[in-house]
Amino acid sequence: MHIARRFREAGIAVAIGASTSPAALSMLKSIPADIQEAIDIGCTVFAGEAEDGRYESLLKEVWAGTAKPVYNDMKDLPNLAGEPVPICRTT
Repeated sequence: MHIARRFREAGIAVAIGASTSPAALSMLKSIPADIQEAIDIGCTVFAGEAEDGRYESLLKEVWAGTAKPVYNDMKDLPNLAGEPVPICRTT
């Protein structure tokens, strides 16, 4: 949040998405304090997969100044068949 807060203070749009965002937004009855803090300072929270043009749409809305505080696509997940599998390397 420290970095996000500094960007927001400078007027720069911030979108946050992480593995904890989808779980928190889809399973909990209330938004966790850290995610709510991000929303309160003007960050956009993105929960779900970015395929099928979703991330592109988010970026267009951020650029246009029309981004919503929360994008929760966990109930409408895209078909990931045929998508490349991320490679995780350890050193």
